[in-house]
Amino acid sequence: MREIPTMRYQGDITALAETEWRWDFTNRHSLVTFSGTAKAFDSGDTFRNSSWRVSGGAGWRYLLARKLKLRAGIDVARGPEEWAYYIVFGTNWVK
Repeated sequence: MREIPTMRYQGDITALAETEWRWDFTNRHSLVTFSGTAKAFDSGDTFRNSSWRVSGGAGWRYLLARKLKLRAGIDVARGPEEWAYYIVFGTNWVK
């Protein structure tokens, strides 16, 4: 999830849900909003005892190559502990 550092919350079992929405307001420019929630816990713990961690944010994309559908941009995200800024090239989502 964006804004939560890798390996910040660890456990034997994880549950994760994420979504990202993009609005193309011109042929090359887009706005993006995203959010996600997750929890991690060990097999000895119960699902109910661990806390959900939530993050979300927004960004801007520019279409670099139309035929390749290659986009680049900037994201701003907020997690449970702090803000983060990302330079994005490509996508995390397979179409």
